[in-house]
Amino acid sequence: MGADFDHMVKATYYVTDNASSRLLGTIREELYNPRRPPAASKALVKGVGKNGHSLMLDMIAAVPK
Repeated sequence: MGADFDHMVKATYYVTDNASSRLLGTIREELYNPRRPPAASKALVKGVGKNGHSLMLDMIAAVPK
């Protein structure tokens, strides 16, 4: 049994700039069920661990047995 975005329960977003933050808003609208979006938090950071990248996602999903 696999997970998809309907199973997402928590998402933490790390962004390095305003452009990435705006992009994140677009991504959320396309991927998540608007009736049941995951709990989320966002942090503005200096870097995300890989040069040239400006967005990092940390997600938790719960798949029923």
